Amino acid sequence: MHLPDEVMRSIIIRNYRLFQYIMFMIMEQGEVDEKVGMFYSTYRAEIEQLSALGDVIRKYKKEADLDNEKMLPFESRNMARIGFLVNKIRQMDDPKKAVVYFESEKVFADDNEKELIYEMDINPMFQNAFLNSPDFFDAGV
Repeated sequence: MHLPDEVMRSIIIRNYRLFQYIMFMIMEQGEVDEKVGMFYSTYRAEIEQLSALGDVIRKYKKEADLDNEKMLPFESRNMARIGFLVNKIRQMDDPKKAVVYFESEKVFADDNEKELIYEMDINPMFQNAFLNSPDFFDAGV
């Protein structure tokens, strides 16, 4: 509660499951005091964004075959899956933090893929890459 905002946001992004557990334990007590209410209202946007993103990631993990994709060269991987990741990260306010969060959720096949996807999101030369990619969940993956 006494940590600076940037540190708190970093904790929420990097350790969302731990953060969820802490929030669950607070709610279990049945007493939501003023400090908890203020804390939640301060970080509400991050909490809600990561909660929604967590739902998408769970669905993604059910559909993606990362074990198989790890064995393939990048150009042979499922480009609908790659496009999905590129576009999801583009939707986030801070691509670097989004990549850190995605990495913690183990959504990349390997580090090379992570770096390439990050580069596609931050390098203006690749701003049009995957803009019209097929929806990963509709691509029959």
